[in-house]
Amino acid sequence: SVFYTTEDAAKRPWKLWRHVMGQKQEDDACLYTEEDELFYFSIGKTTSGRFLIASSGSSETGELRVIDLEAGDGSPLQLVQARQFGLRYDIDHIGDSFLVWTNKDKAVNNKLMRVPLSAVLSGQGGQEAWQEVLPYDPSMRIEHVLALKDYAAIEGRQGGLTRLWVLNGTLEAESLRRLEFDEELYEVEVGENKESDTPFLRLCYSSLTTPRTHYDCDLRLAGAESLVKVWQQTVPNFDPSRYTCRRFFAKAPDGTQIPISAVHLKSLFEEDGEKRQPKPCFLYGYGSYGICIDPGFNANILPYLDRGMVYCIANIRGGGEMGRHWYEEQGKYLTKRNTFLDFIACAEHLVEQGITTSDMLAIEG
Repeated sequence: SVFYTTEDAAKRPWKLWRHVMGQKQEDDACLYTEEDELFYFSIGKTTSGRFLIASSGSSETGELRVIDLEAGDGSPLQLVQARQFGLRYDIDHIGDSFLVWTNKDKAVNNKLMRVPLSAVLSGQGGQEAWQEVLPYDPSMRIEHVLALKDYAAIEGRQGGLTRLWVLNGTLEAESLRRLEFDEELYEVEVGENKESDTPFLRLCYSSLTTPRTHYDCDLRLAGAESLVKVWQQTVPNFDPSRYTCRRFFAKAPDGTQIPISAVHLKSLFEEDGEKRQPKPCFLYGYGSYGICIDPGFNANILPYLDRGMVYCIANIRGGGEMGRHWYEEQGKYLTKRNTFLDFIACAEHLVEQGITTSDMLAIEG
């Protein structure tokens, strides 16, 4: 079978169709229609390739259905969990279960659960059948899970930075481990992984001083020996050893600690002696829609650095760097004022630390 979607008059995908090869298109079966105009409809597959996922989603609510592609052309579309305002969830397939990452039970940063395939395929896959895999940790934001045959790779955030965790295919909480990297500040994410029956995970890494790099990570190993570099962005005339990164925390008026990532030439402050001399500084901040501004590589700032500037990123509230609450509870609607107070606090902190002065500070956001 071939599955495809069609759009309504507003160009919103809303119908799911099944076409059997060799038959006329007018004989195609409509499997689902998304009538609610607030919901966007899309389809995809689990990493294993066994299940088609039909997703209906709005800004606050999600609803998934699955088709077992190994069950033949007549396999039905099965609902996982009926839509419930404010409940968001996603799934991937591992072994005899679906992994579910969800904000169920007010888990604002999401928690990891599982539900048996047999429950979903028999129409009994609702949240009453979901079982905890990892205890909810409010400091750990789970954003996506990639299920391989014998491992699950968890993308998320902790401590204001992107993180990757690995869980064994047995899904025992004790097997959870975080992938560690040498640099203090970095950006990492799961790359293109087309095969599930493999112990290798393709990941993409960069930092303020390391160009974008693709690694194959052997999940059977630990530490640096597990990483094999397969590609790195070419940046002409760039020598990473000339630069250094550091992290500051500015105190907002309400006492909240706001992270600042900074990069500059190593030699910039070395010539000042015991008393640091302020330098020109470029401070960037965003702080809206839960969007994260991470300390990844950006060749566009190299001309600033090479001319003696300090480049800083302020991870102010309204973004999602410290978790979903950084946006939902502390940086929008009635708390939006925090975004601007945080940015001011970051600028003042850089001046207080002798990094720059108000006359030498440029800002963008």
